Amino acid sequence: MSGDGQLLAARSNAAVYTFILIAIAVLVAILLLYIVLKKMKKTPSFSEWKTKQKDMPTKRANVTALAQAAKLTEDEIELLWTICRRYRLTNIEYLYKDNKTIDPAFKDYYRELSRGKENDEIIRNLFSLRYKMEKLRASKLYLTSTKRIAEGTEFNYFADGRKFIFTLTDKDEYGCWLKCPKLLSNSQFKPEPLAKINISFNLKQHVTFGLTIRVIRYETRKDGEEYLFFNHNDHLIPLQRRIAKRLDVSSTCTFSAVDVIYDGENKAVYKKKEKSYQGHLMDISCGGCKMSSSMPIKDGQLIHIDIVYEDKLDLHLFGKILRTGRSKINAEYVLHIQFINIKTSVQNTIYAFVYNYL
Repeated sequence: MSGDGQLLAARSNAAVYTFILIAIAVLVAILLLYIVLKKMKKTPSFSEWKTKQKDMPTKRANVTALAQAAKLTEDEIELLWTICRRYRLTNIEYLYKDNKTIDPAFKDYYRELSRGKENDEIIRNLFSLRYKMEKLRASKLYLTSTKRIAEGTEFNYFADGRKFIFTLTDKDEYGCWLKCPKLLSNSQFKPEPLAKINISFNLKQHVTFGLTIRVIRYETRKDGEEYLFFNHNDHLIPLQRRIAKRLDVSSTCTFSAVDVIYDGENKAVYKKKEKSYQGHLMDISCGGCKMSSSMPIKDGQLIHIDIVYEDKLDLHLFGKILRTGRSKINAEYVLHIQFINIKTSVQNTIYAFVYNYL
C-alpha cells in the first residue's frame, strides 16, 4: 500500500474510533441519567418529607432544636420533654406554632400541677416556657401590611384606661373600614378626623400586633352604624417583647398609699393606709399592671392595689410606680406599676388568668 493509502486508512480508523468513543460516552450519560431519574422517583419530595417529619412523634433532638431557638433553660427543656411524652405530641419543632393543639396540653398539665403541693416553681417554669414558645412563633410571622388582615378582625383602642373595640368590616386597595363601638361615637374619647392613634389586634395564633394609624374620616352607613376609615399601613409591630405575657383588661380597681416601717433587722415592712382611691385597670401580667387614675402619683412611689375581676381574680398587692404619663384628652394619669414582694403562687394565678387556664 502506498504512503497515501496508509495515511487515508489511518484517518479513517481515527474517525471510527472517535465515533465509537462518542457513542460510548452518550450511552454512559443516558445510563447515568436513567439511574438518577429512577432514584429521584423513589426519593420523596421536600413537601412529602416535611409532612412526614411533622407527623413523627417528638424526639429528644426535636426538643433540643426548639430549645436553642427559643432560648429555654434546662428546667424548661426537661418540662417540655415531659409534656411532649405525656401528651404524645407530634414533632414539636413544627407543632409549637399550633396553638389549638399546644394550649390544651399545657392547660391540662397546669391543672394537674395546681392540684398538687409545692409545685409553684414547676408551674412558673410552665408559663415561662409557654411564653417563650409564643415569642418564637411571633418571630416567624411575617405580617407586614394591613392589606393581609382578615375581615372580622377586632382592633383594640385605649383612651385613658377605657378599652374600645373596632371591627374590620371591609377594605379596598386604599385602606380599611372599621366599625366603631357605639360607646365611643358620642364620647369625649372619639378621635378627631386626621388624628393619629395607636391600635392593636390579635391573630388567631394569639400574637398581638400594634400600629399607628391616622383617622382619615368617619362615615354613617345605611345600617345606622358609624365607620372609621384609615389608609393601609405597612408598619405592623409584633408586641411580644415583654418578659411576661400581658393581658388587656378594662375593670375598676382601688389603691392606697403605703407606709414603710423597718423592723428590728432593718427590713422594710409595707403597710397599707386606710384611705383608698378608685382607679381603672388597663392590663395585667405576673410582673405588674397598668392603670389610670385622676391622682397625680409620682414615679417611684409605693402603692397598695386591690384587683377583683369577676370570679377569677381577687388580688391585694404592693407595687411601685415605674412611670406616670399624663393624658392629652382629660386630667387622668396612666400609671405603670411593678409588683413587689409578690409570691410565686400569686404570680402563677395571674399567669393562669392571662392564659385563660382558670
